[in-house]
Amino acid sequence: MQDENPRVVENVLCFMYHADYRDTQCLNVTPPPADPILFNLQMSVAADKFEVSCLKRCAVEKLRDASEKLWNTDAFVKAIAYAYSETSRVDVMARSVLAEVAARHASDLSQIIAFRNLLDEFLQFSVDFTEAVVKTEPDMNQGMPCMFCGLVGDDCRCVSGWST
Repeated sequence: MQDENPRVVENVLCFMYHADYRDTQCLNVTPPPADPILFNLQMSVAADKFEVSCLKRCAVEKLRDASEKLWNTDAFVKAIAYAYSETSRVDVMARSVLAEVAARHASDLSQIIAFRNLLDEFLQFSVDFTEAVVKTEPDMNQGMPCMFCGLVGDDCRCVSGWST
């Protein structure tokens, strides 16, 4: 435990007694963590290390909430870099949260140079992000009229299947 962040250890213990922890303000610790996204990633890693599955679920949910609130900050980009670095112990579940949130905000994030650099630097993030974007995009043909009969969806009975 000596190599652990004292804030993380304190909140692991807090979770054991209260079935929750504070990701925006730690008890008895000053200053509070500045970055709830990174802190929740660290709590997720600690949950894996100490094999506390309910803490893991809590950390991933708090990670999702913090990421949704802070996706347009430098903290989000830094958290992705932390999660996908070679020395990171962040698992697939927590990484997928970051990729899914990034996918939901892909058009805005693609305008940020630091985010585009992440895609170049971390191949696995590029893969996870691309998969998440594909899953969030609606079927491109949905709602398009058939080029043969002009009808949309189930109304079209053409063999082409263009509008289905």
